[in-house]
Amino acid sequence: MNFLNNTIIKSLLVFLIVILSSCSIQNKIKQTVPEWTISRPRSDFYYIGIAKVDKKIHPTDYLATAKKLALTDLSSEISIHIESNSLLSSYENNNHFDSDYQQYIKSETEKDLSGFELVETYETPKIYQVYYRLSKNRWSDIQADRKSIAIRKARNLYSQAVRSKQELNYLTAIRFEINALLELRKYWNESLTYKNGDSVEHIDMQIKNDLFYILSNIKIKADKTRILLNSKNHFKGKIALSVINSTGDNLKAFPMELSYKKKDFPYQKLIYSDERSLNVGVSDVDFSKQGLDVEISLIKEKILNINIEDQKLLSFVDDAFNKNPLIIPIDIEYPKVFINDSSGVKPQSEFMYYLQNGVKTILIENHFSIADSLSGADMDLIITTNQSEGTGRQRYKQIDLNYGIEVKTVNDNETVFSKYFPKLKAIDLTYKKAEEKVYKKAANEFRDEYAKLLIDGLIR
Repeated sequence: MNFLNNTIIKSLLVFLIVILSSCSIQNKIKQTVPEWTISRPRSDFYYIGIAKVDKKIHPTDYLATAKKLALTDLSSEISIHIESNSLLSSYENNNHFDSDYQQYIKSETEKDLSGFELVETYETPKIYQVYYRLSKNRWSDIQADRKSIAIRKARNLYSQAVRSKQELNYLTAIRFEINALLELRKYWNESLTYKNGDSVEHIDMQIKNDLFYILSNIKIKADKTRILLNSKNHFKGKIALSVINSTGDNLKAFPMELSYKKKDFPYQKLIYSDERSLNVGVSDVDFSKQGLDVEISLIKEKILNINIEDQKLLSFVDDAFNKNPLIIPIDIEYPKVFINDSSGVKPQSEFMYYLQNGVKTILIENHFSIADSLSGADMDLIITTNQSEGTGRQRYKQIDLNYGIEVKTVNDNETVFSKYFPKLKAIDLTYKKAEEKVYKKAANEFRDEYAKLLIDGLIR
């Protein structure tokens, strides 16, 4: 009995020792787990970044991954405030732009973060945790130094822009000012000032306002408001173009695109302005189109020359630049044509009127006027014919016809069109019927196959 009691007592003692040891181990574990891994610290003096990484997912790079995540967490605590009198404050109602800018600042803050310190790490076989912090005062000092450097660089670029503008190198001035804005971009939400004698100047607003003034006052100037094309100038026109500033000074090297509809294709040409007016020719216009005009516009992308990665951020600059296209209507003065029946062939066929009327109809359909006399015409159109009786069967009669058209200017007797067409033939029971048939055939063939050649020749 005593043996049994002793055994029970020993067993109870062992059990109690195990329980107490277990409790001691649990207490020890609880004591060694840092408080920051359980409850996130809060501080008025530090930005805090904490990260936890699963070693199974990141077996070889958990240290670097944890640091990166912790610093991202830390940077998210650095909030962005839009101060009054800042460049961004004038766009605060533009939610899309504001969102893009905040995303940019968040990304740049993560990339340029410095001055932070490692507080503590905690590690188990399964996880790794890290705790970083950054003094708010220290970060403010770092930012103040960086902003001061950015303002100094921007002022230097702005000074170069002012000099370039005075020398009428506006394209260079624009690029200096865009680069000056980009130097300040991390601080667009803050007031960016410097002392100028007794006054305080806002450098970002100075640059923006001057840049917007330049862009809004650049214009294309032409020496005429309409272009007249007629037979006297051989349907070729010229425009004297220049790019000017608000005071009318010619600006060089500005890229422009000139476009209009040529006969065979839409025409586009890249031209650059010069210190003197630039003469540009207009020819081979597609007269079949209605509402013809020449359009000249500044090429915004080449003038601003903003890198792809900065385009979204500088969208407000792009929006401020109106390309100011210049549209010059083209007026067509179609020549008056006298259809001359003095073809030199005697006697002239009584069926010649088929061919003459066919040509006349084509000209009228294409906006040409028909003159009653040579003295009232701009062009003299002569139809030359040569017909002969062909050989054929005794029962049928054949007429062969050769014809050509020549057009000369009345003033200087210059040939603008000349063509002889392939021989035609017609067969009928009598020569007269065959003759009438061959002239009808010539008129139809001219309309279907050669009318465009004549029209193009007259207005080229």
